[in-house]
Amino acid sequence: MKQLGLSITLAFALLAASQAWSSSWQEAGSGAVAILPAPEKASGVTGASLFCAEQRWSFLLRLEPGSLASDTNMPGVLTTGGTRFPVEGLPENGQLVVPLGPDMLEPIKASVRMKVEIGDKDKGVKAEFALAASRAVIDRITPRCSPVDMSAYERVALVETDPAVAEARALLADEAKLFREATGLEPAYAASKLDLADGKALLLASVCGSTRYYGESGCSIFGFVRLKPQDEWRLAYDTEGVQLYLDREADKDGFPTLLTLPMTGAAEPSRWAWTGKAYEIRDDMMAEGHRTGAGQAQ
Repeated sequence: MKQLGLSITLAFALLAASQAWSSSWQEAGSGAVAILPAPEKASGVTGASLFCAEQRWSFLLRLEPGSLASDTNMPGVLTTGGTRFPVEGLPENGQLVVPLGPDMLEPIKASVRMKVEIGDKDKGVKAEFALAASRAVIDRITPRCSPVDMSAYERVALVETDPAVAEARALLADEAKLFREATGLEPAYAASKLDLADGKALLLASVCGSTRYYGESGCSIFGFVRLKPQDEWRLAYDTEGVQLYLDREADKDGFPTLLTLPMTGAAEPSRWAWTGKAYEIRDDMMAEGHRTGAGQAQ
């Protein structure tokens, strides 16, 4: 959240310094910040910027002094491309932060105009903005957006030289065969094994190769479990390539919860809980990279 506060401050500073006379979007000189053109048909809004922090996108609306009717969060609507999106205005030092949902950025990039209305009809603020050059500017600043803060969790590093790679190769032999038949290439392996309490173990392994075969990440990740040292490894988790983390405080039957993030673009980690047989996703929405049937192995 500290990074988010810094990004709001930067977005406001850049917005305040900009005259915003251009009719198209402008890339700010630093940070994942874009300056919007001057607002049209505005009531209470004098300017706006778009910023990204921890993979979350938000608008910052600069307001006329005294235009905020409330210091509490206010419902609103953002309309673009013929679609109305419900939003919420969050007061921040006399201005409004308007977080965007993950489905809103593409319509903004693809449309010609955008209208933002926050608060009651009589006491709220509103403005329209041209969206010329929005796609080009957003695409340029996207790589600058800070990553999701996962410092509270334990990162799982899959290593090509880990001793567990030998076991991973044997367990992934059929997967590797399919890859070789489809691409004519030899896959790369990486792994990490966690020895858990009471003889349990979790082996996480990746097999990587062509992005045409494995998608954007170029990898697939598999999790194998063993309940006792003498047991055979059993498949319990399967996704496309993701960033992996452990939440050891949220374990079940000795198995930690897995948290995953796509390589790019996700604002919230997906949680995978141990069911006693496999890892299953517990999010309300399916994670990007989640394959139907993953984690259902018996």
